[in-house]
Amino acid sequence: DIENVFNTGNITVQNNSGESSQVGGLVGALDITHSNRHLKYAYNLGTIRSFKNSGGDNSIGGLIGECFKYNSTPGGNGYTLTVDNVYTLGNLYKDGDGYIGAIYGNISGGTINVDNAHYIKPTSDAFTELDIKEEKSGNNVVREYIQLANNKTATVIDFNDRNNAGKY
Repeated sequence: DIENVFNTGNITVQNNSGESSQVGGLVGALDITHSNRHLKYAYNLGTIRSFKNSGGDNSIGGLIGECFKYNSTPGGNGYTLTVDNVYTLGNLYKDGDGYIGAIYGNISGGTINVDNAHYIKPTSDAFTELDIKEEKSGNNVVREYIQLANNKTATVIDFNDRNNAGKY
């Protein structure tokens, strides 16, 4: 379990390798191949940015960049990551292809359950406002993170309302 943690620093990644990047406010990549994981009582106040020169893609999340299960590992679809009692500011930026999400950027295997999570939107248009568009493709659910006002993995709170307990 990861609990009672926070980040207040800015994180900037410059990927020159051509491989994919997983960047999060608390965890870059989280493996749920062999066991359930739990992130609780956590927050991120830092700006998260990822830039790449070529190849690969970016998975950017306010708390977790990417949650994954190794495909070559036998044993079903992996385990579950449970995220609860968390929040993040909305200062997220990615360069190029990939995924971006208020709480987590991408999931590749396993399941993520999110409860009592809050995304505090930035005051400026300089950063991304997030939403998730889900489509069924065969037996898989394809998640595309798009720039809209409402993120379905977290309660969206305007920056000016961040001190209003009734908004949480």
